[in-house]
Order: sequence, then C-alpha cells, then structure tokens
Amino acid sequence: MQAISLLNLKKGQSAVINTILNNPQFGPLDHSVTRRLRDLGFCEKTPITVIAHGFLGSPLAVRLGNGAQFSLRAQEAAKIQCYLPEAALPEVANEFSLGTSLHQPGA
Repeated sequence: MQAISLLNLKKGQSAVINTILNNPQFGPLDHSVTRRLRDLGFCEKTPITVIAHGFLGSPLAVRLGNGAQFSLRAQEAAKIQCYLPEAALPEVANEFSLGTSLHQPGA
C-alpha cells in the first residue's frame, strides 16, 4: 500500500487517513499542531474527502467521515498521510462513499 499526502489529493477525491507526520515548517509547535488535528477528528482510519483547493492550492477544504468540514493550510494538509480507499481499508471507504452502515439488520 502506498501512502499519499492529503495535499496531493484532487478535488472530489476520497481517502482514508493513515497517520499524521511531523512537519519541520512548524518548528517547536509541530507537536501542538498534530494534537490539534487529532482533537478535531483527523485520526487514523478516518475517511476524508477533498471538497476544494484554494487558489494556488491553499487552503484546502476537506470533509471527514463524520460530516465535519474544515479548511487546512497547505502545511497542515502536508502532515496528513492517507491511503486511497481501494488500497487500504476498503470496508471503511465503501461505508463512507456509499453512506451506508456495515451493520445493517438482516445482512
């Protein structure tokens, strides 16, 4: 499975968050930025969809699997490593993209 930066996803493309990386551009605040992203819901195995890219690529508008929408600066988006749905966790990606639950009665 190959990881891809959230920053490299195209508008309308969905992925599943794998991890949040260090970004030296934040210097000593990097740990705080990582914690803030996790507190907002940017956690491992969370589906994410790119809604829009700003002019010149930043900011980046995204929607998490729980429906929450955020705008991220390019430096923040570069911290988030994802897998494309077909490459990792297809059951999570399918549930997100189809809007259905995996635990349906009678299934």
